[in-house]
Amino acid sequence: MLPTQTNRQFNQVMQRLDAYIYNLIAERRASGQDTGDLLSMLLRARDEDGSQMSDQQLRDELVTLMVAGLDTTALALSWALYLLALNPRVWPKLAFEVQAVLHDRPARFEDLPQLRYAEAVIKESMRLYPPAWVIGREALHDCDIGGQHVTPGMSLIMSQWLVHRDPRNFEAPLEFRPERWLDERIKALPKFAYFPFGGGPRICIGYSFAMMEAVLVLATVTQRFRLVCQPDYKSRSGRPSRCNRAAGCNCKSAHRRDERGWAWKVWLRLAGDYAATRPFMVKERGSAAGAPSCCTGTPFSGVRLDFRRLMNSRKAGGIVFFFL
Repeated sequence: MLPTQTNRQFNQVMQRLDAYIYNLIAERRASGQDTGDLLSMLLRARDEDGSQMSDQQLRDELVTLMVAGLDTTALALSWALYLLALNPRVWPKLAFEVQAVLHDRPARFEDLPQLRYAEAVIKESMRLYPPAWVIGREALHDCDIGGQHVTPGMSLIMSQWLVHRDPRNFEAPLEFRPERWLDERIKALPKFAYFPFGGGPRICIGYSFAMMEAVLVLATVTQRFRLVCQPDYKSRSGRPSRCNRAAGCNCKSAHRRDERGWAWKVWLRLAGDYAATRPFMVKERGSAAGAPSCCTGTPFSGVRLDFRRLMNSRKAGGIVFFFL
């Protein structure tokens, strides 16, 4: 790579990441401890000849899962909250389900079968704004597709953005309708009419974990917050290439909105999609006494709601605020 500033910064970040991961691998190998996590599973894995993964192989597996399983889920959550803010009719249904299932306690893995509407919200947001909007495959054999002859080695491009909006498969395809995923007719969809995680032998290895993670985080956010668009807000996102540009929520100020609780002005920044930052309101559900400790006292500014860090946080059942 050319030694541009961006490339130098990338290399520095990768060096720090590699140092952290290799140190983690070395510590786990030395201790021999089985903690039941992914790294322990990979260390126990054996090939047919009994050999183990090398440190390089372990590093590659961990980096792949960290990168592929972090930003993509954060993007799906960002778009889901964006769509919920634009469609206020949906939020009460989601909030009702969350309250009925969780009763103000933290969301757990065991709650997933009952959080069906929350799952539908995530699926519908990924239908309209798939984190990966296009994938490619290489043809291995001669074949004909749609009257076009395909030869071995030819690259084939499939766009989730286009297929997910096909009116032949989805009624009112441009509308945000989570209910469509609760309808029995959805089972009649063609196999690849909906493929946010890809498909075939190279389907995303972490799709089940990603769905679990997204649903539980969405339920956790819904317990305490409600996003409301400003009345004059109008989305200007019209290109699929922007599906992978969501950049989190930035809280610029905080104040007492009324006696029922706290409110924050939030800007959901979809980098490159908007000419200027667009305002959102995030209303915390509950009383002022239940406000996060960093919000008590005088108003503050410069707080960021970062879903990528939220999902990695060990603080269960709450929203973690990070100062910029």
